[in-house]
Formats: sequence, C-alpha cells, structure tokens
Amino acid sequence: MNEDEPFQMICEQAIRGARMQVEKGSRMYAQSDYMKRISQLMGNKILQLNPKCFKALETITENEATDPVVVFVPNDPEYVQNAVEKLKLCSKASSRKILIMPIYGRLSQRVLEESGLEKQITVEEYHADLIALESYMFLSPCPHCFRRVFAMGDIDDLTTIGRGLVKFEMLNGIFKEVHAVGPNAIHTKHIMQELKAQVGSASFSVPPTFDSIIILDRTVDIFTPLFTQTTYGGIIDESLDNDCNFITLPDGVNNPNSETEREISVSDLDPAYAEIRGLTLEPAVDYVNQR
Repeated sequence: MNEDEPFQMICEQAIRGARMQVEKGSRMYAQSDYMKRISQLMGNKILQLNPKCFKALETITENEATDPVVVFVPNDPEYVQNAVEKLKLCSKASSRKILIMPIYGRLSQRVLEESGLEKQITVEEYHADLIALESYMFLSPCPHCFRRVFAMGDIDDLTTIGRGLVKFEMLNGIFKEVHAVGPNAIHTKHIMQELKAQVGSASFSVPPTFDSIIILDRTVDIFTPLFTQTTYGGIIDESLDNDCNFITLPDGVNNPNSETEREISVSDLDPAYAEIRGLTLEPAVDYVNQR
C-alpha cells in the first residue's frame, strides 16, 4: 500500500502499535486462519519488528526456548483459548503476551481467568479496527461476528465495527446520511454517534467523500442475503473462498507464473480483474474472450 492509499494512516498506526508491544527478538504467532489478516494489516513492514519468526500458532510445541512470545488474536474467546493452550507450552519464555484486536471483551477475559494463567500471560489491546485490503475495501477483525451477536448475545463486535466506521469517517469525511436496517445495525449506528461525540468534531475535518452508508443487519433477511451473486467479483469471492483477497486455484486452472504456486492474490492490483469484477457474468466472459 503506497503513501497515496486512503488507509495508509491506519496501516502506519498498526505498525506503530505493534512496535510498542513486540519486544526485539520475539517469536510472533497467529492462528493459521488469522495469519493473512495480520500480514495484510502490516504488509512487509511486519519484518521491521525484528521477530525471529512469524508462524502459525499451531506450530508451537513444548520447548525450552526463553525468547519472548507474542500471539496476535481477534477479540474472540475461541482464538484466545487456543492461544492460551499453546502459550502453556512456552513456560520458559521470558514473557508471554497476547495482542488482542481491537478490544479485550468480557468473553475473552473469562477464558484467561479460567485458565489459571491470568498473572503469567500479559494481554494488551491492539487497536487495529480496520484491516485494509484495497483502496476502498477493508475488514473488521470479527471472524465470528454473526454467531457471537445472534447466538451468544455478545455485542463487542458491534463496537468494533462502529469504531472501524468512525475511523473511516476520520479519513474520508463524515457520511452525510447513515441508513441502518435492523436492530443491530441501529445499535451500531448509535455506537458510532457516541464514539464521534467522545472524539470531538475537530477530528472530522476532511470534506465528505461519500454521501451515505447503508448498514445491514442479517436479521433483516437471515437466510438469503445476496442469495444470487450478480457480479463476477462476487461469484469469485463466494465460489473460491476468498481470504483477504487470496484464493486457491481450483483443479484444472493453472497459474501462468508458477507451476507449483496454487494460491494467488485477486484484487484491483490486477488491471484486468479491476475492470471486470463489477461486471455481471456474461459481460465479464465477453471481456475475457475478446482479449
């Protein structure tokens, strides 16, 4: 992400926050299904933290190493539980730390309390509310949002989403209109209003880039949101399990740049994909055939 990208400030903030929390020589880990999010958040600058490694959490085995250990997790009790279990194997480490994105919620706190390691493992909030993917595409670090909000009644993720949208407004101007559809969407809108009141109007001096935003609550149509994908990009995302813009090529599709690499990045950095991602399927096929 270059200096002109709208989320550059967010990325730089994430690097500064991590640099303050990660000791030199630390071994850094994240659960395998979360590693891409951390890598996408910090890009190549993750190497500036001078870690001895950045590996999947699952690779930790019982060892005698004394190096500091840091684990990146979202505010999700399952991820925290897995991190705690692996940190138990690093009993000789000079320090054991969990960096939790972006808030340390009550369900996650309960995991550490029940582990008996509350005084041996340090937990710090890592305030990365947005994970930038492209110029105007980002994720909130809420991997199990739907289940937690609707099945468990935990609203931490609504706060995370609200904070992320407020940061977006700080970079791109306040939305002139916020349309909220559904009770949890309305709750998120209220959280945004409260956060903006706390931050103060001086932080929102950028002229508005967008006229409005629509926040949709899955309870409005719980079974069939986007039941039929209408764009080429939507079909690729749904069919090939897009993970932070990375997909694994299906059998029978070759990577022209490598005979062995099956995972590729799909984003607007590919000029052809940038042109056809918003097209419906038939025009997208015509585009490919013409070229």
